Amino acid sequence: MSEGRYGDWRTVSKYSSRTNFIGNCMHPDGCNFRVRTETECGSVSPWSGVANSSAQTTQTPNNSMVRTFSSPTECGVIIQWDRAPSNGSRPQSLQVWIQKRSGEFSSTGVSQYCSTASETTQCTIPSAVLRASPFLLTTDDDVVAKVTVQYSSWKVTYETDSNGYDVAKLGSKPKKVTTISVEKAENSSIDVTWNPPSDEQNLQYELVWNNGVGTLDEFPQYVPLTQPYTFALRYNRGNLRPGKEYVFKVRAINSCGSGEFSEPSKLSINQAPSRPDTPVVSSILEEDKCGVKIDWNKISEGGTPITNIFIDVLKKDADGVFQPSDITELLNKPDFVKNFGSVEVGNVDMAMCPDAITEKSCFITC
Repeated sequence: MSEGRYGDWRTVSKYSSRTNFIGNCMHPDGCNFRVRTETECGSVSPWSGVANSSAQTTQTPNNSMVRTFSSPTECGVIIQWDRAPSNGSRPQSLQVWIQKRSGEFSSTGVSQYCSTASETTQCTIPSAVLRASPFLLTTDDDVVAKVTVQYSSWKVTYETDSNGYDVAKLGSKPKKVTTISVEKAENSSIDVTWNPPSDEQNLQYELVWNNGVGTLDEFPQYVPLTQPYTFALRYNRGNLRPGKEYVFKVRAINSCGSGEFSEPSKLSINQAPSRPDTPVVSSILEEDKCGVKIDWNKISEGGTPITNIFIDVLKKDADGVFQPSDITELLNKPDFVKNFGSVEVGNVDMAMCPDAITEKSCFITC
């Protein structure tokens, strides 16, 4: 006789001194057998001692059929196992169990995500379920699973490889991006680069900026730059306006959500001042004022305040070619207005024109 799942015994052979048990014993603890004799007169001997089939076999249980992986497309863990064999008895159903933080296993709520059909070989459990009761797992905890397969009269349990080779860590939102660099590139564009947070891979990134409106100290309003998100670690932005302060920050995104934005990084785009228009020259000869006034239009500063303006006085020579001339020499001549001729941008001692930058003009006294 052999012992069944619930301790009951069933006859496997009768009226023979030897029998061959047809079928495979799939019980993880092996199958128990015992023998007794009966005579034609109806007398029955006591049962023999119990022999276990596991002592007669060298086959080792498969305890590495269950594997866990981090899901690349959703915030969760993939549990995968080999299809339950049907050697001698067809599997009827299965159940997936997850190890709790306390070390015990539980299947509470798992069947909502993992089918009990015997042909099932994979399911995905959301991280939120694993973080909640009764599992209470946290970020970077091992997600250990096992699968029990129900046969006609016994169960077989398959477990995760004990060496941890096929065990996933519980994922979470990405960490904060800590390094972001903003540098001026060619054509007055800006290169923004950053590093993955904690060397995490396969992340997407969202880069935002202030579009030149406001400054870092004025609580800038950020708008997205990367739509859709980017897998790259570099972004170049052109078509920028001189004199504006551009502020950038970036965050990483995975299937569990968005990480924290990096600290903002800023850069101002500055260019050389624009070329002034041809100045307007006029002479002033009054009771209390004598000299020449030079006026010009506003000069675009290119983002950096103008610190100096250079004025050069040119005099026509006999061939009609303008040559540099000493302004004081011209001013000391009675006909300085006639000799002054045309004035272009150049170099004059700014001590003579202390308000040239703010007033857009220069008055040189006689």
